[in-house]
Amino acid sequence: MKKNLFLVAAVLTAGMSFQAMAEANNEKPEEKSVKQEDSAGKPQLIISGEAQVHPNFGKPHNTYYGKAVTKDKAEPEKIDYSKSDKDSTMTRIVAGEADIDFKAVGKLDNGVKYMAEIDLDAMKDDTGVDKMYISFSRDNLGTLHIGNVKGPDAKCIYSGQQLLGGTTGMDGTIPHSFDYATGVIAPVYMIGYSSKATKISYYSPRFYGFQLSASVTPDTKHHGHTDKNWHAGSASNGNDNGMFLTKDRGDEKPSGRNNIAFALTHVYEFQNGVRTKLSGIYVFEDTKNVDVTSYERTEANHDGDKIEAKAKLRNVSSYQLSATVGYKKWDFGIGFIDNGRSRTLRSLKSMTTGKTDEQAMANIGNFLGSTKANAGKAWNIGARYQVNDQLTLSGVFHHTKRKVDTNAYTRGNMLTLAADYKIVDGLVLFAEIDYIKTKSCEEACKRYNMIFNSDKKRNAIMKQHGELFVIGAKVCF
Repeated sequence: MKKNLFLVAAVLTAGMSFQAMAEANNEKPEEKSVKQEDSAGKPQLIISGEAQVHPNFGKPHNTYYGKAVTKDKAEPEKIDYSKSDKDSTMTRIVAGEADIDFKAVGKLDNGVKYMAEIDLDAMKDDTGVDKMYISFSRDNLGTLHIGNVKGPDAKCIYSGQQLLGGTTGMDGTIPHSFDYATGVIAPVYMIGYSSKATKISYYSPRFYGFQLSASVTPDTKHHGHTDKNWHAGSASNGNDNGMFLTKDRGDEKPSGRNNIAFALTHVYEFQNGVRTKLSGIYVFEDTKNVDVTSYERTEANHDGDKIEAKAKLRNVSSYQLSATVGYKKWDFGIGFIDNGRSRTLRSLKSMTTGKTDEQAMANIGNFLGSTKANAGKAWNIGARYQVNDQLTLSGVFHHTKRKVDTNAYTRGNMLTLAADYKIVDGLVLFAEIDYIKTKSCEEACKRYNMIFNSDKKRNAIMKQHGELFVIGAKVCF
């Protein structure tokens, strides 16, 4: 053993002596190891990103749904509507988008381009990988994405929303500054939208302006390499905060298996300078049943006896149509979403008896408790005007409507106006004005209070409106 160590030490000492002598004589030593030559298609690393901050100045107003104030059977229940004395003024400094994007881009000899992208959300106390995927593309074959990335149900929208600057309004950080009235749906994406859940997506080459796209998401609540758990009650992706099934803590929402999105788009520019973008998107899935808690009111318990049940939901079947028309410095866009009855209640079965419980269905503590409910519709219209190379003006109006029960609806109107001023490439100053007005109905408020009947600090918002003024800066690199 000692002899072997001595031989190793001798070899190392001789090697270092040879190296020193060669350097002293300005001679390069002969390389004994094989060096791998760089290939022409070796991926090149590209780093980019952006950071955005913006002070908000606003004054929201909430009217809460009151508790029942009369329990006398001889008199009808009286509802006490109380206006909130909290959050009457609001001044905040918001750290908005903060992304660092890493791309490794390469190309093979046969023309195939390949890329890996990792996008990091660099937010204080909330830093994490926002998307991670690998893509392959070729001009005559199209593009394939595999991993955590948005699919065509987000990438192929050409509505008025996509023309907006500033913080991008309802698709940006603004929803964090407002409380919607109870049961109002978000206006930007369809129910069943898979966001960045793990998926595979394909985008065909454009042929006479047409492109066909599709994605398959096996489980809309699955990200990266999280454990497989079909029975988990974790929240799904997508904008269904206004219509969800929930347990006591409000942590269970519908999710889907084999979520499939199709998109057909057409992009064209006419000889007279008119440019058009048209899109149609359809999403469907096998929506998973969930366990829910309902409350059946009795004479002995006015707040309701808790009932555990399994809700069978309707499968997702949602579509979105959008179009943008531009000419010279103007662009106009419009979009329409119809969620049909996606992820709404089909039936409710008792966990104890296994039978359909009509009484529990009537009193279930969630916004989809009625089999007459729908998943809502939304439309938007927007415009953008390029004043010059530095200044851009834009605006969009959203409207939403959802049926909770017979003759019971929730509604929302959202208007955003924005101005962007580019100082230099990479530095943009912006200003934005948002006006949001949402209205619930008694049926939705009752259901909300059934969910949180044990939480005395929570109460449904019947009406809400507010204005928000935003000024900010964005740095891109």
